[in-house]
Amino acid sequence: MNLHFLKGLVMWYLHRPHRIRKYIRNNEKNEERIRRKEKITVVFFASNISMWRYQNLYEEMRKYPRYESHIVLSPMKSYTKEQNRLALDALKKMFDERHIPYHDFDTERNIGFDVKMIEPDILFYPQPYITVMTYEKHRYYHFDNCLLAYYPYGFSLRRGSCYYDEDFHNRAWKRFYENEYTRQDCKKFSAVGDRNVEIVGHAVADVFMKSHKDVWKKQIQKKKRIIWAPHFTIFNDGWSQNTMFLEIADSMLRIADEEKERIQIAFKPHPRLKSELYKHPDWGKERTDKYYSKWEEMTNGQLEQGEYADLFMTSDAMIHDSGSFAAEYMFTGKPVMYTIKDMSVLYKEANGLGKEIYECHYIGKDGNDIRSFITDTVIKGDDKLKERRECIRNKYMLPPNGKTTAENTMDIINDCFKR
Repeated sequence: MNLHFLKGLVMWYLHRPHRIRKYIRNNEKNEERIRRKEKITVVFFASNISMWRYQNLYEEMRKYPRYESHIVLSPMKSYTKEQNRLALDALKKMFDERHIPYHDFDTERNIGFDVKMIEPDILFYPQPYITVMTYEKHRYYHFDNCLLAYYPYGFSLRRGSCYYDEDFHNRAWKRFYENEYTRQDCKKFSAVGDRNVEIVGHAVADVFMKSHKDVWKKQIQKKKRIIWAPHFTIFNDGWSQNTMFLEIADSMLRIADEEKERIQIAFKPHPRLKSELYKHPDWGKERTDKYYSKWEEMTNGQLEQGEYADLFMTSDAMIHDSGSFAAEYMFTGKPVMYTIKDMSVLYKEANGLGKEIYECHYIGKDGNDIRSFITDTVIKGDDKLKERRECIRNKYMLPPNGKTTAENTMDIINDCFKR
């Protein structure tokens, strides 16, 4: 390891207690200053539809004249230029359809809205990681005079410092989490403990608890509707369990074709899977694009790359390997399979809630397991885990206080700035 880098790392850790104290003092000072203001300016950063968790909070906040809310588009660092263009176009289409104003981003010239022009007071980010945004001027460390806030885009099912103890976690004014399991993990892993944690429920709860429309491709006869949602981790990068996508990709197409009289499958890949496949030596752009097109063109198949609450709630089952979807699909009460070779890898990193949720999953180690799940559990209805899933949903997934997550959040924000 480079000696200069090592010395820098040591100094960073030695000065960490001082930085933490500074963050706490800074938040107290900013909160007191903002409390005295007539108008409070709030910014919601939006990067793609899958991570847009602030719709209900945005709508709830608009009920209070004291808050001036802005949505600012900002691309993801991990995406290609084309992916970011498509992701932001999808967001713009959604906001336009809902007649919601936003500040645009020019992906061609990589120029975004200058947030400092509107003198923001509170910034809500889509993720807590320092380089999550491509656009340098939107990164949180440029806003010392603002309060940073955060909804996790997925449920917190893993334990460990990287999920609770990044610089943003400790610098944040408020971290709005889903349940007491998360609070306990914050106490254990975060340098600031749970002093900036508020339990409000998860943002997706508000979405799943609304009415839903049928988004499935029309069929001549009624069929079982199955979602297949593979994650993007096809490379062994040392921090995440590899997805089984490469192993079962062709099998899933065959199953869809062979069972076309009884099932239809919605292919719901992680937004980043395509760019990872582009880089894979056995796939590349041409093969990847053809594969995605096959799902789109099949009479009993469809490609889903946008919002998914309607898709989830009108489905009959899901097959996946995504931590966030593992929890979110519990809202449906429908049978679900996790595709993985060795489940102990997940249990090793899981927190208490994660372990309980994974135990509600059927496990798919290969194509045969997937076929059995579809035939026995989904089509024939032999669902042995149904009661366990319902228990998890009622105990951990619903927001507290008999309110929505957005209402709980606004109660806390209003209380902080009460004059």
